[in-house]
Amino acid sequence: MYPTSNELPCPNRGFCSFNRFETGNIYWSPTTNAQAVWGAIFQEYGRQGYENGRFGLPTTSEFDTPDGKQVNFEGGWIRWIRNTGALITS
Repeated sequence: MYPTSNELPCPNRGFCSFNRFETGNIYWSPTTNAQAVWGAIFQEYGRQGYENGRFGLPTTSEFDTPDGKQVNFEGGWIRWIRNTGALITS
């Protein structure tokens, strides 16, 4: 995953920045630190409005779950299910 931008400010969010990469972004804020979101979870995050949508900023980077991968956000989580490719949100 290679960077495609320099550090950019988050639109409509104070004290937040992000860097674009080929398949996702890395977000930073003083309260969430640096967190990576990529792949299918990033695509769903985009459909939900990125950091300005219902999920807000990521509070974790992607991590393994028994059935796939997950990223936690200020307003919920997005999980990718390995066997089916399904995305589940809360």
